[in-house]
Amino acid sequence: PRLCAVMGISATDPVQIGFNDAQNRLKYLFESMISAIATPSQPLVLFLDDLQWADISSLQLVKSTLTNSENKCFLCIGSYRENEISNDHPFAEFLSDIITRKILITKIELGNIDRTSVNALISDVICTPELETKPLTD
Repeated sequence: PRLCAVMGISATDPVQIGFNDAQNRLKYLFESMISAIATPSQPLVLFLDDLQWADISSLQLVKSTLTNSENKCFLCIGSYRENEISNDHPFAEFLSDIITRKILITKIELGNIDRTSVNALISDVICTPELETKPLTD
Protein backbone atom coordinates (compact mmCIF):
# COMPACT_ATOMS: atom_id res chain seq x y z
CA PRO A 1 0.00 0.00 0.00
CA ARG A 2 2.82 2.46 0.77
CA LEU A 3 4.36 1.81 -2.65
CA CYS A 4 1.11 2.74 -4.40
CA ALA A 5 1.27 6.09 -2.60
CA VAL A 6 4.77 6.61 -3.99
CA MET A 7 4.36 5.20 -7.47
CA GLY A 8 0.67 5.80 -8.05
CA ILE A 9 -1.59 3.64 -10.14
CA SER A 10 -1.31 4.12 -13.88
CA ALA A 11 -4.57 4.74 -15.72
CA THR A 12 -2.92 4.61 -19.14
CA ASP A 13 -0.73 2.23 -21.08
CA PRO A 14 3.04 2.64 -20.70
CA VAL A 15 4.67 5.16 -23.02
CA GLN A 16 7.82 4.26 -24.94
CA ILE A 17 10.74 6.39 -23.76
CA GLY A 18 14.47 6.47 -24.42
CA PHE A 19 17.14 4.68 -22.40
CA ASN A 20 18.27 7.77 -20.45
CA ASP A 21 14.70 8.73 -19.54
CA ALA A 22 13.98 5.16 -18.45
CA GLN A 23 17.14 5.11 -16.33
CA ASN A 24 16.21 8.44 -14.70
CA ARG A 25 12.72 7.13 -13.94
CA LEU A 26 14.18 3.99 -12.39
CA LYS A 27 16.50 6.07 -10.18
CA TYR A 28 13.62 8.31 -9.13
CA LEU A 29 11.31 5.38 -8.35
CA PHE A 30 14.03 3.44 -6.51
CA GLU A 31 14.93 6.45 -4.36
CA SER A 32 11.24 7.19 -3.75
CA MET A 33 10.68 3.58 -2.71
CA ILE A 34 13.58 3.72 -0.26
CA SER A 35 12.29 7.00 1.17
CA ALA A 36 8.83 5.46 1.62
CA ILE A 37 10.13 2.27 3.25
CA ALA A 38 13.03 3.57 5.36
CA THR A 39 11.82 5.45 8.41
CA PRO A 40 13.47 6.34 11.74
CA SER A 41 11.43 3.62 13.43
CA GLN A 42 12.17 1.08 10.66
CA PRO A 43 15.47 1.85 8.93
CA LEU A 44 16.36 -0.05 5.77
CA VAL A 45 19.56 -2.05 5.33
CA LEU A 46 20.42 -3.22 1.82
CA PHE A 47 23.20 -5.78 1.33
CA LEU A 48 24.77 -5.97 -2.14
CA ASP A 49 27.15 -8.88 -2.71
CA ASP A 50 29.88 -9.27 -5.35
CA LEU A 51 29.85 -5.64 -6.45
CA GLN A 52 32.92 -6.27 -8.60
CA TRP A 53 30.52 -7.89 -11.08
CA ALA A 54 27.98 -5.04 -11.12
CA ASP A 55 27.40 -3.30 -14.43
CA ILE A 56 27.83 0.45 -14.82
CA SER A 57 24.07 1.17 -14.82
CA SER A 58 23.62 -0.70 -11.53
CA LEU A 59 26.57 1.13 -9.97
CA GLN A 60 25.07 4.45 -11.10
CA LEU A 61 21.77 3.51 -9.45
CA VAL A 62 23.54 2.64 -6.20
CA LYS A 63 25.60 5.85 -6.36
CA SER A 64 22.53 7.97 -6.94
CA THR A 65 20.83 6.33 -3.96
CA LEU A 66 23.86 6.74 -1.69
CA THR A 67 24.30 10.39 -2.58
CA ASN A 68 20.62 11.27 -2.09
CA SER A 69 20.60 13.35 1.11
CA GLU A 70 16.92 12.53 1.73
CA ASN A 71 17.74 8.86 2.43
CA LYS A 72 18.68 9.33 6.08
CA CYS A 73 17.36 6.01 7.37
CA PHE A 74 19.12 3.87 4.80
CA LEU A 75 22.29 1.80 5.17
CA CYS A 76 23.94 0.09 2.25
CA ILE A 77 26.41 -2.72 2.90
CA GLY A 78 28.42 -3.86 -0.08
CA SER A 79 30.93 -6.62 -0.54
CA TYR A 80 33.47 -7.12 -3.28
CA ARG A 81 36.64 -9.08 -3.96
CA GLU A 82 39.50 -6.65 -3.94
CA ASN A 83 41.73 -9.03 -5.88
CA GLU A 84 39.28 -8.77 -8.83
CA ILE A 85 39.37 -4.96 -8.99
CA SER A 86 41.98 -3.03 -10.99
CA ASN A 87 42.43 0.76 -10.96
CA ASP A 88 40.43 1.15 -14.18
CA HIS A 89 37.63 -1.22 -13.13
CA PRO A 90 34.14 0.42 -13.05
CA PHE A 91 33.73 -0.46 -9.37
CA ALA A 92 37.07 1.19 -8.50
CA GLU A 93 35.85 4.36 -10.23
CA PHE A 94 32.51 4.07 -8.38
CA LEU A 95 34.30 3.75 -5.03
CA SER A 96 36.59 6.68 -5.79
CA ASP A 97 33.61 8.86 -6.68
CA ILE A 98 31.75 7.90 -3.50
CA ILE A 99 34.80 8.77 -1.40
CA THR A 100 35.23 12.09 -3.25
CA ARG A 101 31.61 12.96 -2.45
CA LYS A 102 32.40 12.43 1.27
CA ILE A 103 29.95 9.55 1.69
CA LEU A 104 30.87 7.72 4.90
CA ILE A 105 32.45 4.35 4.14
CA THR A 106 33.68 1.83 6.65
CA LYS A 107 36.02 -0.69 5.06
CA ILE A 108 36.39 -4.09 6.68
CA GLU A 109 38.89 -6.46 5.10
CA LEU A 110 38.20 -10.14 5.56
CA GLY A 111 40.79 -12.80 4.92
CA ASN A 112 40.28 -16.39 3.90
CA ILE A 113 38.62 -18.72 6.38
CA ASP A 114 40.85 -21.56 7.54
CA ARG A 115 39.89 -25.26 7.23
CA THR A 116 39.29 -25.68 10.97
CA SER A 117 36.78 -22.83 10.96
CA VAL A 118 35.09 -24.17 7.80
CA ASN A 119 34.78 -27.57 9.47
CA ALA A 120 33.33 -25.99 12.63
CA LEU A 121 30.82 -24.08 10.50
CA ILE A 122 29.75 -27.19 8.57
CA SER A 123 29.50 -29.14 11.81
CA ASP A 124 27.32 -26.47 13.37
CA VAL A 125 25.04 -26.12 10.34
CA ILE A 126 24.31 -29.82 9.96
CA CYS A 127 24.42 -30.59 13.71
CA THR A 128 27.10 -33.24 13.34
CA PRO A 129 30.31 -33.68 15.36
CA GLU A 130 33.37 -32.02 13.79
CA LEU A 131 35.19 -35.35 13.52
CA GLU A 132 32.45 -36.63 11.18
CA THR A 133 32.32 -33.48 9.03
CA LYS A 134 36.08 -33.36 8.41
CA PRO A 135 35.80 -35.25 5.06
CA LEU A 136 33.34 -32.58 3.88
CA THR A 137 35.89 -29.87 4.69
CA ASP A 138 38.73 -31.57 2.83
